[in-house]
Amino acid sequence: MSADYESIIRAAVDRLPPDDIQGRGKLYARARAFITETAALASSERPGAVDRIEAAIARVEAAVAPPPSAIAAARHGGSRRWIGWASAALVACAVAIPVIVFSMRDTGLHLEGPVMSDFDGPDSGFVQVNGKPFTQSDGERYEFRRVDERSVLFVEGRAQLISADRYRVDTSKLYRMEIGLRSVATDKSHASRVNAGVATYDADGKLQTDAPGTHRYFAMQEALSTLDDWQQRSGFITGEGNRTHTTFRPGTRYVRPIVLVNYGSAEQAVEIDYVRFDECSTPTDCRAVQPETEGAAKTK
Repeated sequence: MSADYESIIRAAVDRLPPDDIQGRGKLYARARAFITETAALASSERPGAVDRIEAAIARVEAAVAPPPSAIAAARHGGSRRWIGWASAALVACAVAIPVIVFSMRDTGLHLEGPVMSDFDGPDSGFVQVNGKPFTQSDGERYEFRRVDERSVLFVEGRAQLISADRYRVDTSKLYRMEIGLRSVATDKSHASRVNAGVATYDADGKLQTDAPGTHRYFAMQEALSTLDDWQQRSGFITGEGNRTHTTFRPGTRYVRPIVLVNYGSAEQAVEIDYVRFDECSTPTDCRAVQPETEGAAKTK
């Protein structure tokens, strides 16, 4: 793959049927895998290449994805469709990185606590995996489990989880994201690398890609050094700027919570207990943020 990642990816996307979200996910997955696994790149060159491929993917997706209003119009009565992941080929020499899409629970009630994805089964987390309905025995890489009286999602190997809904935000306000998870790799040398934060979009629904980072990973950027112990990580984001991950990009109007897991090695594995995203009046007082419904921003 040459350095002109965007042209190559866009050419491949243009060959897909219109609105083929899963097809695009497959192409993006193989593009990421090519960069992270190809022997042609020295280890010192990979971070920059990863940033470039992510920026190229973001620009292509921004050009072809519908704005939030179009997504909202496709929903019926404010209900949420929870959609899954896909992975397939962009280049023959790469191994797929799946993309998992999750959604914050929307019961229509005025909840006092945060709205969250708690991965308690296919009916409340995913409707499909790899293009077919999810079952407990569907492969070895993904599995809903009941562990320590928790409903969790087991993920083995590199994966990207992203909210199915875009959320309207006011960048002058304070927001919090929290994730509960643990590394369940076979040994400490394969402890899971996890990034958690938000993808940001402007008023037209276009994905923003200004540095730092492909996305704003304000909640977590670390390799879990402890195996088997449950961990909670959280962080806050507010304001606008391009110096740190703890500020929105200038002009941000929408976000999608996003979590990248096991990006250090295909041998890594995690169990994810929950992911949640809150609007806060103070760091200790947060309330749930509700997805866009038919173009109208709401908070619970």
